[in-house]
Amino acid sequence: MLSAPSGGGKTTLRDRLRKRMPDLQYSVSATSRVPRDEEVDGKDYCFLSGEVFRRWIKEEKFIEWANVHGNLYGTPRMFIKKNLKQGKDILLDIDVKGALEIKKRFPDALLVFVAPPSIAVLEKRLRRRGTDTSEEIKKRILTATDEMSAARNYNRVIVNENFEDALAELEGVVRSYKDSIS
Repeated sequence: MLSAPSGGGKTTLRDRLRKRMPDLQYSVSATSRVPRDEEVDGKDYCFLSGEVFRRWIKEEKFIEWANVHGNLYGTPRMFIKKNLKQGKDILLDIDVKGALEIKKRFPDALLVFVAPPSIAVLEKRLRRRGTDTSEEIKKRILTATDEMSAARNYNRVIVNENFEDALAELEGVVRSYKDSIS
C-alpha cells in the first residue's frame, strides 16, 4: 500500500511503478468527489454519487472506507478478494486511515509512506498543482501533519525530494518484499 499527504507525489510514483512492475494489480479506489478535469472514471477513481457510495457502505462492498476532506473514499472489496484468490500482488494508493484499517485485516501487507521533504515544499507543490483553493490547501496541510505522524506505523518511509531517487527506492522496497514472501 502506498500513502502520502495530498501533493506528496504518490500518484505519479504509483503510475511509474506500475510501468516498471506491470504484474502489480492496481486497485482503483472509489470516491464521491467530483472528478478533476484530467481524471478518467474507472482509471483514476471509480466516481460514485454520495448516495451510491453510502449504499455500497451499507451493502459492505468496501474493504475499508473513510471520509477525507468531506469526500468519501473506499477500496472495493470484490477486486481485492478476486486478486488475492488468484495469488496476485495488489497495489493500493490509499490514505493513512484506510491503510491502517487494511493492515489490521492483512497484517503481512507492505505499507510504504511517501513523505515530502518539508511542509513548505508540500505547500508549494499543492499551489503549483492549481487544483485546490487556498482554504482547501490549508486543510490539506493540516491533514498532512497528522498523516506524517502516522508514518511511524508504516514498514517504510520514502522522502520524495528527488523523484527518480524516490521511484528507485520504492521499486527496490516492493521487489525486496515480493522476494521475501515468495
